[in-house]
Amino acid sequence: MQRKSFLITEVLAILLGWLGAHRYYTGYIGLGVLQTLTLGGCGIWALIDIIFISLGKYKDAKGQELEDYNKNIGIAAISILVILTLCGNHLSKTVEKTIINNNSTEINNYYEGESKEVSFENAQCTVYKNGGYACVGELTKENEAEIERITAELK
Repeated sequence: MQRKSFLITEVLAILLGWLGAHRYYTGYIGLGVLQTLTLGGCGIWALIDIIFISLGKYKDAKGQELEDYNKNIGIAAISILVILTLCGNHLSKTVEKTIINNNSTEINNYYEGESKEVSFENAQCTVYKNGGYACVGELTKENEAEIERITAELK
């Protein structure tokens, strides 16, 4: 009876763990389906599997250890996941900040000129001379009419 490959299992878990591909490969069809339906337990289940595979603690559905376990590959896989997690978190914050800053710049460039701050019951708005406005909150029809009046006043 041939044992399942450590390296293939590790690669499947890293690349497609959220779909349970490593579970299908190692004979855990039912758990593979469950992992697919839950997207790897929202990633947590897949991450736990990757750690177990990397540490050589994962067995196939027949209870056999994976063939050709390599501790160095396991440690490298865990190290890469940690680095990607830390870098990914930093990168997503950087991208978010850049998008917000770029959008703010575009808004400010588009709406150059005189403006007026206006507070409504459910919204805060900046009304610009060129007819544009930026609001946070919900506007009513009355609010929109007031914005039109202020725009005319600014022109």
